[in-house]
Amino acid sequence: MRRWLGDQFGAAFVRETAVNFLTVFLAVELVVAAYYGLFEPDRLVSELISSSGVMLIAGLPAIAILSRRSRKSEALSYRLKRLNDLDQMTGLLNRQAFLRDVQRVMEYMPSGSSAGAFAHIEVARSRSTDGQLDDYERERAIRVIAATIREATRSADLGVRLGEWQFGIFLQDANGAKAAEITKRLLKEIALRQQQVGLVPNNGSISIGIAAHRSGDDIRIAMQEAAQSLTVAGRRDPVVVHFRSAQAA
Repeated sequence: MRRWLGDQFGAAFVRETAVNFLTVFLAVELVVAAYYGLFEPDRLVSELISSSGVMLIAGLPAIAILSRRSRKSEALSYRLKRLNDLDQMTGLLNRQAFLRDVQRVMEYMPSGSSAGAFAHIEVARSRSTDGQLDDYERERAIRVIAATIREATRSADLGVRLGEWQFGIFLQDANGAKAAEITKRLLKEIALRQQQVGLVPNNGSISIGIAAHRSGDDIRIAMQEAAQSLTVAGRRDPVVVHFRSAQAA
């Protein structure tokens, strides 16, 4: 909130400075015009040109500098704000920022249409498996999954980290079948990435539950339905789509 106020103050300061400069500029020109118009009309034009030149030479650089500094401040503030929206380990959105961004997407959707589908991704790890991973390997495994989510999904999709081994993707304009197709490709890509960095593919099974968003529903409903689908996901079909009641895709 303070950063937002800072941005607004910076922009308002530049606008106020420009307005004040224009006001002073016009006032000076009116005084010059009145004086020389009454007493030395033959010098009116030259004095107006001279006074305006002095004002512009003195004032415009100052306004340009203030404007440039304000833009830099706003850009830095925006980058800092985005950092606050991200999970620091993975670069995915945190839950709060994710819900906010999905809500923004929904606001632009035509009335009566679904905004997309939500995929809940969970790496089911046993205690013995966790015990075999040191902190570096655990972090690396999490980063591999998160990087794959960021890079293998579409630019309009939103990825979120829900827990240590839980992730989610909002697949914009996708129905359940399309979401299942995308996430099955994602599973293959995760296995390939794990192999490339020397991790055992799917070290701990990965399950994905999918639920389509229904028009008028809060996205949290689709998230809950997707999480419920995880309970029936298994090794034969790790991707399960929720059709009102959970059933295999």
